[in-house]
Formats: sequence, C-alpha cells, structure tokens
Amino acid sequence: MTLLYLLAIVVLINCFYFLLFSKFSFANSTITKKETAFPVSLIVCAKNEAENLKKTFLFG
Repeated sequence: MTLLYLLAIVVLINCFYFLLFSKFSFANSTITKKETAFPVSLIVCAKNEAENLKKTFLFG
C-alpha cells in the first residue's frame, strides 16, 4: 500500500509541475526568428541508373 501512496504522490507532483510550467512550454514565442534559406547540394550515388533517376527526380 505504501508503494501506491508513493506513486500517487509522484503523479501529483508531476501534474503540479506540468500545470506550473505548461504556460511556458505551450505559449507562443514573441520573438520572431528570421529564417534564411541556405543552398543545399544533393549527392546521389547510382551506377547505371540514369533512366531510373530521370523517372524518379522528374528531370526528363
């Protein structure tokens, strides 16, 4: 029975912390981040697959 009471206390403490800190974690950020687009390179290793690559990547 002691373990049941201990579990109930731990659950109540976790619920308290969730309610206390949820306003911080679910609040919308007022700071807007400026996102910049960086160029990306894609390297595909394929041997004798030119036709399949054309079909897959819609180049041809």
